[in-house]
Amino acid sequence: MNLKSDFEKYGRVWLRNALSENELSYLDEAADTQVKAAHTAIWPSLIMAIMVGTLAYGQHHFGLRREKFGTGAYEH
Repeated sequence: MNLKSDFEKYGRVWLRNALSENELSYLDEAADTQVKAAHTAIWPSLIMAIMVGTLAYGQHHFGLRREKFGTGAYEH
């Protein structure tokens, strides 16, 4: 028994019978808006993660290099 396919088969039929055409189009529009909002909300987080990761890599890589070759950053 595949629950998803059962819902798609019977759930949509039940919704169509229970709701008017206007209500169905409103639900479709609301679902599309939620998907677009979710996709839009992902980008700032993704960009920040890439920036922070790049900075952390740079600090680690170049910081160790300065310490290793004694160019001033970690000398006491």
